[in-house]
Amino acid sequence: MAKCLLGSKKFDQHLLVTVEDMVSIEHKTVKETKISFYDLMERSGKAVSKEILDHFPKPQKTIVLCGPGNNGGDGFVVARFLKEAGWPVTVAIPPAYGRWSDSATAHKALWTEKCTDLNPEITSGFDIIIDGLFGIGLDRPLKEPYVDIIKTANQQKAFRVSIDIPSGIDGATGALLGVAFNADLTVTFGHKKLGHALLPGRSHTGICKIHDIGFVAPDDTQRKIYLNHPDLWKSAYPYPKIEGHKYTRGHGVILGGSTFTGAARLAAMAARRIGAGLISIATSPEAQEIYATSSPGILLSILAHTHDFEELVKDDRKNAYLLGPGF
Repeated sequence: MAKCLLGSKKFDQHLLVTVEDMVSIEHKTVKETKISFYDLMERSGKAVSKEILDHFPKPQKTIVLCGPGNNGGDGFVVARFLKEAGWPVTVAIPPAYGRWSDSATAHKALWTEKCTDLNPEITSGFDIIIDGLFGIGLDRPLKEPYVDIIKTANQQKAFRVSIDIPSGIDGATGALLGVAFNADLTVTFGHKKLGHALLPGRSHTGICKIHDIGFVAPDDTQRKIYLNHPDLWKSAYPYPKIEGHKYTRGHGVILGGSTFTGAARLAAMAARRIGAGLISIATSPEAQEIYATSSPGILLSILAHTHDFEELVKDDRKNAYLLGPGF
């Protein structure tokens, strides 16, 4: 039996966390380390700017859309790093943004250029549009002017980047909250969220890059949900031994229907493709000719009576059964 490595660092990149768990991880990080919320925001923005600079070796005309929360604070950090790299950067914020968080306010103060008011027309004429409007905590339908701003941004030919998650996607469910930013690239932090993996959020995320910004590991009590990937299970496959042959690689039996025969034949092809040594299709006499001509690599077992199947399953040389294709 292969050792289960789920929960090890090797699989961290495939871990999906809930919004609640991510918030818990953030607070635990601040509580147990010397990393502050201000530091996390600085690291987040630096990670996003690094991805963008890696994608585009030459400066691009860029606009950063900063919302009223911590996502907007990340946006100011991104804008600052791109500006320091010599890029022409515009920052747009809500005209009446109210009170930002302390960390976002501190990073906003480091942006020395004048900010532009957020409005739908502001997104035209840029090479890159960076979405820093809303983060993973958004769980209510978007309202104006954000609906029109996002719709207009999606219509532009610019390369679109989302910070943490596309605005308008529920980070917990992947649900569409009215309208969502269509990102070509999303840069998230620590772990992917469920909203990145579940549709329709997945279709709005584009390429999703994960950056380690110093979060502590999730608690053992938190749910472990993983995005399906060969890294999670390929070590459990028994690779054929050099002296192996068809009788040592398993004999699978498929109980196939007589009407929709394609299902059983496709299942047989799949079983052979993944390494089964022998594959038999057990079927009724009237379907014998169809299955016999479908593939020379498939054995046939004819089931004229119920007891024929009873005898078939008594054979301990058969290792696996698939019942149902084509019925």
